[in-house]
Amino acid sequence: MLRDYFPTFIGRSTYANPLFNSITPIFHLAENLPPMLANEQLIKQLIVNLALNARDAMPAGGRLTFETACEASGPQPMICCTVTDTGVGIPPEHQEKIFDPFFTTKKQGKGTGLGLSNVHRIVELFGGRISLISSPGQGTTFTIRFPVMPPPGEHSA
Repeated sequence: MLRDYFPTFIGRSTYANPLFNSITPIFHLAENLPPMLANEQLIKQLIVNLALNARDAMPAGGRLTFETACEASGPQPMICCTVTDTGVGIPPEHQEKIFDPFFTTKKQGKGTGLGLSNVHRIVELFGGRISLISSPGQGTTFTIRFPVMPPPGEHSA
C-alpha cells in the first residue's frame, strides 16, 4: 500500500500545486512491505500534513525525501517511514512542543498548529511511534514506525 501510495498521491495532489514547484520530491520506497493496520484516508492526511510542513520550512525550495522500509529486528517487526526535508529545521526549544495541539511558529493566519498534532494522533491510533531529528539550518527528519499486521490467526502481544 505505502509503496504505491506515496508517489501517486503526493505527485498528483501536492506537487501539482504551484507552491511546490521549487521542491524536488525523492522516493526511496521498499518493495513488498508487509501489511499494516491503518486507514488509507488517515495515512493520506498524515503524509500531506508532513509534506505541507516541509514545504513551509523550505520557502526557497529544497528536497523532500520519502523513505519506507521494514525493520525486522526487535520483538515486533515495524514498517518505518521517514520524511526528510532540507528546510530551516526546528529549534531545540520547540521540539518538545511540536506535536501539541495549536502549537505553531507560523505567523497568525498562516497555520492552525493542528497539522503535526494530527500526525501524532494518527500514528498513535495505529499503535505507532513518531520521532524527529532536526537542527536549525539543517532540515528535519520525521521517523514513523507502525507495527506490522500479524498473520491471520496470530495475535500480537
